Amino acid sequence: MADWKTLKKEIDDELNKKNATLSQVDLDKLIDFAYSFVTETDLKFVKIHQIRRFFDAVKNIKLSVDSTKDSTKSFDKKEKAKLLMLRPQLFNASKKQWTLKELSNITGEWIKKVNDKDDFYQFANFFESLVAFHKAEAKE
Repeated sequence: MADWKTLKKEIDDELNKKNATLSQVDLDKLIDFAYSFVTETDLKFVKIHQIRRFFDAVKNIKLSVDSTKDSTKSFDKKEKAKLLMLRPQLFNASKKQWTLKELSNITGEWIKKVNDKDDFYQFANFFESLVAFHKAEAKE
């Protein structure tokens, strides 16, 4: 498996293609990235509750998306706003604990790529895998 920086570049290259969305990135590649990111960076030294706080917010948005009866691909403005608000919260957390800086940068970029339910589910799956790998690797 490639290192996290190589995987990040591959994912970014895919996302920078014309009209590419997060849902078009292979989930397996996102999961490989999550594993490499957790095991190769200082993220493993972050306390689990600091990451769970953001994951809980993602899960709450997912519950809201799942409860929507409309099966169209549109992503509700209220849900999008909640997701976008994670960016400044992650940024603030990264200023308090430098080991969250890369996570804040990466998730901030990818949150901007969420335009519909499929993109959101892809982001939520990535974040869930990141939390699972972190839990297994954490140095608490």
